[in-house]
This record gives sequence, structure tokens and C-alpha cells, in this order.
Amino acid sequence: MIDRQSQGALHVMIRGAVRAICWFGFVTSLLAITLHAAQSEIEITRDIIYGSADGTDLKLDIYRPAATALLPAILILHASNGTKSDPDLVVPWAQYLAGQGYLAIAVEHRLLPFYGGPGFPAQLQDVKCAVRWARANATTWNINPDRIGILGFSSGGWLAELVGTTDNSSNLEGSCGDTPISSRVQAVIAYYSPSDLLKMPAIGQYDVGNVLIGKPCLPGPSQDATLCMQASPVTYISSDDPPFLLAHGTKDTNIPFEQSELMQSALSAAGVNVELVKVEGAGHIWKIDTDYEKQVEASLISFLEKHLKH
Repeated sequence: MIDRQSQGALHVMIRGAVRAICWFGFVTSLLAITLHAAQSEIEITRDIIYGSADGTDLKLDIYRPAATALLPAILILHASNGTKSDPDLVVPWAQYLAGQGYLAIAVEHRLLPFYGGPGFPAQLQDVKCAVRWARANATTWNINPDRIGILGFSSGGWLAELVGTTDNSSNLEGSCGDTPISSRVQAVIAYYSPSDLLKMPAIGQYDVGNVLIGKPCLPGPSQDATLCMQASPVTYISSDDPPFLLAHGTKDTNIPFEQSELMQSALSAAGVNVELVKVEGAGHIWKIDTDYEKQVEASLISFLEKHLKH
């Protein structure tokens, strides 16, 4: 039997527990509503044609946050995997960047030679076309044409680095899109990217040159040293290049960490603003929701705030 005093104490405890449960439910519901509202404020427009090549439309997806002011834009280039896009990698990044107040543009380009696409510089020309499209359509999409950045992963990072280091004088612009408009960007973020193809080791049994540009870059009688140099971002570095943020895992067995060190060293020697984030223990390719990305997050946010938002 429970005496009256104990019963009273028990009732108080139960009432407190009920209040706590109700409060927790309220807070949880409020959080869910807030997150849903934040997501609903991002307008997604898919399959916008930004150009054409080899008889095929080139497309991009736009993730636009609700805003009245002009938005800085960031083009996102996926790691090559035999398809024109990689939603598992790119979509979370596009949603994250849009949530941070950037207009995110997920860009398709022609396949790399290893997957049946044309040789270099076809894919670079596609990406430059996408940059020109963003600038030409700035008014339509509320883009600040003077605040356009580019973010790429692996082969996408290689293309991002090339966009950042090349200009009209490099003869790599192509004829896609509104060619009088500049394809220059104001910031480059490159994750685990090859930067000097002539210093790239084999990836298992594969020559990275064959994968990226359709010609061998490893030493040997079939090496196309001229094309490999032309396809290397380090070749074009100059003092007027935009700021660079590089991120690379210390245990990357596909693209060695030293490739980003080479890029950092060359950019720094030219007087370009560059930061290399050394991601301890990371291999090749990680997603945005991993502990590896937490090692990059503070530098990334600071870099974007400094070079694109202000």
C-alpha cells in the first residue's frame, strides 16, 4: 500500500514527467517545422539546358535560396563515375550551400575519355560554358555576376582548378554559349584533385592521363607529355588567379596528397591566396556528413564568407 504522502509525491512526479514529454514533443515538432521551412525556402529547378555539344544538350540544376538581394553563385562539379552527374555526392552539397545563402548550380558535362567521352579539353569547355551561362543569366536567377565560385571533387576538382587558372589566352574556352562573356571565377574549392598530370603515379593499373584526357601521362614511349602539361592546372598559374581552397586526405591512394601540396606550393609562389586543408586519415572521396568534412568545415565557411559573400 502507498500512503497519501507517497501518492502525492508520485502524482507530482507523473505531472512533471507529462509536462516534460509534452515540452519535448513541442520542441521536436518546432524543430521539424523549422527544418522543413528552411528546406522549403530552397527552390530547385532541374534540367536547365546551358549549352550543347556533340549533338547532346548540356544541363544543370539550380538550388536557389529565398532572397531579394543578389546571390553569390557556386558551380558544383561531381567526381567522374561514368555518368553525367552524381546526385549522392552533389545534392547534399547543393542543399547545404543554398542553405548558407549561395545559389548552387550542379553542372553536368560530357563524360571523361575513360568512360567513352571525348578527349581534353572537351569537359573543361563544357564547364566554362556553364560559368558563362551563369553570368549571362545573372538577372534572371538573381546572381551577382561578380561573385561566382566553383567547387569540384576529384576529376571535378581538376576541372575547377583549370577553370580557376586558365583564361582566354589559354585557347581552351571553346565555342559553347555566349563566348564574349568571361568564364573567370572569383573563388575555387578543389577536393582531392590531380594538379600536375606528369607527376601523377598510376591508379592501380590505370594511367590517370587515359582516364582524364584520353592520352597517357606516365613515363614511356606512348606518353603525350605536351597534352599532359596542357591539361595540368599547375601549368597556367599566374598572380591574377582567384583564391583557392584545397582539401585532401592524407590516406588518398587514388590521387596522392602530394598533388594538392604541389598546387599549393605553385599558387603560393605566384602570390595567389591559397589554403590547403590536410584531412587526417581520409582516403579518396568523402561525403558532406562525415567526420572528415568536419576537418574542412571551418576553413570552407570562412573562405566562402571572405571571397564570395563580402
